[in-house]
Amino acid sequence: MKKEIIISIFILVILPLFSYSQCLPDRHSATWYDGWISCEMSENPNPVRGKNHWIKYDLDDIYYLYELHVWNMNAPDLLGYDLKDVVIDLSSDGVTWTEFGQYTFSQATGKNDYEGVDEINFEGAKAKHILITALTNYGDTCYALSEIKIRARDLCNGNIITWKGGDGNWDVATNWCGDQVPTMTDSVWIPPNKTVHIPNTYSAEALWLDIDINSTINIDGTLNISGN
Repeated sequence: MKKEIIISIFILVILPLFSYSQCLPDRHSATWYDGWISCEMSENPNPVRGKNHWIKYDLDDIYYLYELHVWNMNAPDLLGYDLKDVVIDLSSDGVTWTEFGQYTFSQATGKNDYEGVDEINFEGAKAKHILITALTNYGDTCYALSEIKIRARDLCNGNIITWKGGDGNWDVATNWCGDQVPTMTDSVWIPPNKTVHIPNTYSAEALWLDIDINSTINIDGTLNISGN
């Protein structure tokens, strides 16, 4: 079965599990203290960004990132603080940053049934550190954000056999987590942006196979999937 986690982040607390901050899943309160507020600019962890309003999330390991769900500041009197235009940078070490893109976050509603918005799909980008830098807000002097939730998958931690190499051959054990080639009883995950080759005369097998975004399997031999 597929091993995924939801990383829910409340202010600066990182929780690598399924978690919610309200009694009803995905709904956010309308109180100002359920979030992050910045009223004074500071030096950005990414030196190219200079001095501005920013928030950085440090995960416990490097993850493959997918959908980002955002709850903007939902306090009715502070909706002008909501982040609007932002730039997002990713890093594996907290030193070298790569810009993922610039985005516009939706403004919160100020109501107790506010459920946030799916704003971005990271499409399997790898990172341990996520940096959100505010470019504009919705018309006030401070900047604020209530919560984010990221769907993510880790690499070699779970009950599936995961491809850890670059592009390469299926039958090479060192291309797999645990240095073992999958068998017919193993669930298999090929992470994003990989090309896996099954050589001529080789018979690859797995119980279950998940081929992630922008990954391919080139089959010259055979591939047998024994599960549903």
